[in-house]
Amino acid sequence: DPRQEAATVLLRMAELQVPVFAADRVIADAVVIGLAPHYTDAVQQTRVRNKGGVVEALRGLLEKRRRFRRFLTSLRSTYGGDRLINSLDRAFRVSGEQAAKDTVDMYAIFVDRTTDGTAAMASKLQQAEFKELAAALGLAEDVARSMRQTDSIPMLQRALDECFVNGTFTGEQRDKNLAYAATLGVPLSVYIGMAKDKYMNELRTVAGTTNVFGMADRERLEEIRVFLDLTQEEVDPMHAEVSGRTYKKALLESFGVTGQISKEVEESLDVLRERLMLNKAVAEDMMQDAMKERLKPMIDACYYEFEEATMTKAQLDAKRGTDLGEDIYAQPGGKLGIQTGANFFTEALTLVEFFDDNGYEGVRAADPEKEPASELEAVTGIGAKDEDDNGAYSLTFPMNATGLIEEQKLEDMYKHFVVSAFSAKPGQKERMDKSLPALAGIFGLSTPKVKEIHSTIGTAVYQQYLTAALQSKMQLDQQDFAFLGSMRAELGLGEEEAAKLLDDAKKRKVRNEMDMMIMRANVSPENVARVRMAADSLGVDLVDDLELDMSVRKRIFTATAEGIVEDFNSEAGQLADLAEDYAIPEEDAEELIRSLLVDRCRAAAGNACADVRAGRIQRAIAELERLLRLARFAPEVIDISVSDEMANEITQIYKNAGPAGTGPQTEAQIAKSRAMLLKKEAIASQATKAEGVSHGSGSDLDAAAKAAELKAATFQAAADFMNTLSDDEINERFELRLELLTQLMENAALTQSQMALEAVENMMEEAVCAEEGSLNITEANTE
Repeated sequence: DPRQEAATVLLRMAELQVPVFAADRVIADAVVIGLAPHYTDAVQQTRVRNKGGVVEALRGLLEKRRRFRRFLTSLRSTYGGDRLINSLDRAFRVSGEQAAKDTVDMYAIFVDRTTDGTAAMASKLQQAEFKELAAALGLAEDVARSMRQTDSIPMLQRALDECFVNGTFTGEQRDKNLAYAATLGVPLSVYIGMAKDKYMNELRTVAGTTNVFGMADRERLEEIRVFLDLTQEEVDPMHAEVSGRTYKKALLESFGVTGQISKEVEESLDVLRERLMLNKAVAEDMMQDAMKERLKPMIDACYYEFEEATMTKAQLDAKRGTDLGEDIYAQPGGKLGIQTGANFFTEALTLVEFFDDNGYEGVRAADPEKEPASELEAVTGIGAKDEDDNGAYSLTFPMNATGLIEEQKLEDMYKHFVVSAFSAKPGQKERMDKSLPALAGIFGLSTPKVKEIHSTIGTAVYQQYLTAALQSKMQLDQQDFAFLGSMRAELGLGEEEAAKLLDDAKKRKVRNEMDMMIMRANVSPENVARVRMAADSLGVDLVDDLELDMSVRKRIFTATAEGIVEDFNSEAGQLADLAEDYAIPEEDAEELIRSLLVDRCRAAAGNACADVRAGRIQRAIAELERLLRLARFAPEVIDISVSDEMANEITQIYKNAGPAGTGPQTEAQIAKSRAMLLKKEAIASQATKAEGVSHGSGSDLDAAAKAAELKAATFQAAADFMNTLSDDEINERFELRLELLTQLMENAALTQSQMALEAVENMMEEAVCAEEGSLNITEANTE
């Protein structure tokens, strides 16, 4: 009786006055000494591989351990604490590699020999014994569990095999197998894996070579599936693996030459699917795989024709590394006969027909850039119809060409199809437009990508038409706007976008005219007038719309000012208005005008002096008229750098000519003579096709002659105006201009005197600073 034994021990402890800590050590040692013979025997039996001796020794160990536990439990009720009970689990916590190996080996032998591997069930009591032994031997629970499972799995496998040998597929036997797996500690996932292996083996056996199952075969497989506690979803992949190849081969053969599966063939395929025990979803996946396999050569053929349509023969030869030779049907000066592009469109439309004929209509994908039109669209992702998209959307198919060829190639083919559809003939155009969403889906393009492509192409086409239309005229007529409206609707361009493209085209037209003018060495007033006329006609502001650089604006301002100051009828206020038009600061404008007038006035005065010396009095008077016309724009008298003698002579010549010998009439006659001379030289230059002549080429002379004729007409108009004046008015005009000329010449003489005085002063300063006798002053220097 454990209680009596415990009482005896406690009484003895009291008699001998043994402290508690000493008693603990004595009792723990007694436990080890009591269990040691059994453990030592088990170790020896393990090393000689005597499995029966191992089991017997360990059973003796467990029996004595249980007796010790009962004794220590009784002792604890009086003695107190759990430390004595724990000494049982610490008895054989061995150290060292060999001791650890012996412990693991003896445990494995015990589990293997004490578990009945037949159809009999292992009891829960047996499982408890395994755990008790693991604790006694100091084995961690996870290690012991793994060892039990390793030994249990073959036992469970033998139990399943026995069921298949006996043909026992009842629900009762299934429950026993599941309970047996739980008792052995085999995880459910491991059991399901074993069940799948058994089902796959049976499936392969039943399928044989044909992979077609009769009614009895299907019933047997279903019975086995239920017995193994497998779901239909778990066995479907196995059927696909075993029978899928047969079904896919039948699918590929069903496409035939046309690529279309007929209704009759589709029904036959459904019967075959059932006999192959394939799930509908699995069969649909195989159908998509077969479609994609069939699609690959069609995509390759389409891209081949795309290259033929868009690349030259040299490019094709370089890309493919072959020489295709010459096409005997090619027309001189045209593209090769094989490069007309018709084959590409045929191949592209064949792709659409391939999907349509096989029942793949596609659904419209929702545009992620738009708010869902309904809750259904938000949930399903299927987009609602949009009347404003003009075909710029994509359909979604269960499979597409993504992965069969580079994505950029698919995008390039779609772009080419869109461009060609825009310019196709009416009959073909409707068919191509209708195929665009499906073709985009087949190529795997998303709706945002399709919209981007259509927008880019539509913008380019619209810009090309605008550029061509504005090439030959400055304003679009009603017919142009009508055509642009229809084009805008077809391309899906919004009104604001189309209006912006039109504004950009106008600006681009004026900008091109401006760039061509600026590239010239000399910008003439006529050039600027032509550009300004174009800008005004198109409603383009040179400053605000073109954002011209200040240097360009100053150059244009100077060229325009040249025309104003040379014009007989112009006024000084026009220059201020011109500076405001080009947004040039007042100070900068005044400096530009002053510089322009100084250059022009000095040139006119110099020409007049040269004409006087050469005896060309009439020409001299014309230059003086020009000088006076220029001087009236100057805010102050201009220094024209003329000597005293020449200034007096010029003034006297102009005074002697009087009202009758001066004025626009003289300038008109000279300009006419100049125009006739230039025209003769141009005709001679063009006739001889001479190049590099001193007076320029024929085209340049023609332009100069026209300019001279224009100037002559201007002066003639001024002369005609003078003829309407009275004699007094003419005399008054002459007196005023003579006075202005006198002021100019006096200022010129004064300037010359100032320059001479400065030169003398400089010489005197040098003489003072130099050593005596170092200057050789000649008579000229003295004067």
